[in-house]
Amino acid sequence: MLRQFRAALGIGLMWAVIWLPIGLALALYAASFPPQPSDIISRPVSVPWFVTVWTAWGGISGTGFAIILGFTERRRSLSELSLSRIAAWGALGAMTVPTLLILVEILSTPLSLHFYDWRLPLVVLAVSATLGGVCGAVTLTLARHATE
Repeated sequence: MLRQFRAALGIGLMWAVIWLPIGLALALYAASFPPQPSDIISRPVSVPWFVTVWTAWGGISGTGFAIILGFTERRRSLSELSLSRIAAWGALGAMTVPTLLILVEILSTPLSLHFYDWRLPLVVLAVSATLGGVCGAVTLTLARHATE
């Protein structure tokens, strides 16, 4: 059990490291443009805060992936794992954080779902799923190379 816990934390740390430069690039890009009144969030981007949150999100997503993987694929060896299935588990693991945040937001606002603007949440879910799928595939590839 302790070994599985350490492995989940290790995968979470690896994902955080992978997500860090992406978050830094996004933050620097967003900070290079002054906010417009028509923007969803019309305030300047704090680069350190954005990078910290983004990196933590990557770490939590990686840990979520490791937990999902531990429950669903526990009886399989590394050679038996399908890269596409692991990528799907990575996408699912990375979508858990934004999905929970979206649910909290929906349940905490008195507005009807009819008036809820789904554009930003769907983009966030798509980006999370893509990064999670790529990170899941990279995780499996690195694990296979480490055992060779």
